[in-house]
Amino acid sequence: MQHIVQLLGIAIIAFISTNIDDFFVLAAFFSDNSYNKKTVIIGQYIGITILILISCVGFIFKLLLPIQWIGIMGLLPIIIGIRHLINHVRNKKKSISNEIVVSEEIMEKNSEEQHETQTNVLRRIIDSKVFFIAIVTFSNGGDNIGVYTPLFASLNLNELIFTVIMFLIMVAVWCYIIIFFVNNKFTGIIFRKYGNACFPYVLILLGIYIILKCNTLELFIS
Repeated sequence: MQHIVQLLGIAIIAFISTNIDDFFVLAAFFSDNSYNKKTVIIGQYIGITILILISCVGFIFKLLLPIQWIGIMGLLPIIIGIRHLINHVRNKKKSISNEIVVSEEIMEKNSEEQHETQTNVLRRIIDSKVFFIAIVTFSNGGDNIGVYTPLFASLNLNELIFTVIMFLIMVAVWCYIIIFFVNNKFTGIIFRKYGNACFPYVLILLGIYIILKCNTLELFIS
């Protein structure tokens, strides 16, 4: 039971930490009257599923390499976390109010540019908003693959299945949480203020967990 609770916690942390940057993108979709909630959720499911399937390559590597060497991939989320931490420190001199305003302006601008540019291209190919949202989710999933791949490689088959199921459940939960934030300005400000600050540390701790779980340190100690 304790192992299941631990695995559940890791799955939730891994999912949330790698989807924080999607918050404003999905919030923009949910705020757009031309996109209904069902369309956004389905598109998000397709995009996340593709990212999960690609990340399962890490589990295949586990069958070919010793588990200790697989744990080295735990450095990926650590590196990603450090990168975000450095960026956060560089921007720390700005006031909180300026950060919120700039963040909103940048995300709105990027969302509008993505929406305008990618929509024009994709809709010439296929008139499907679901497909468009899935592509946006996939193209913004570099961190997801960087974290999921080493995590999946550190799990056995049963743990992998459990984690993937939790990820799929979390997609729906995450979407409804975002809908709540979209409709509540106060909680949205709190999320923007503290979410980005905690994000790097969560990734670093997740990377350390993967390294320790795979006993990778034994490669350098022995």
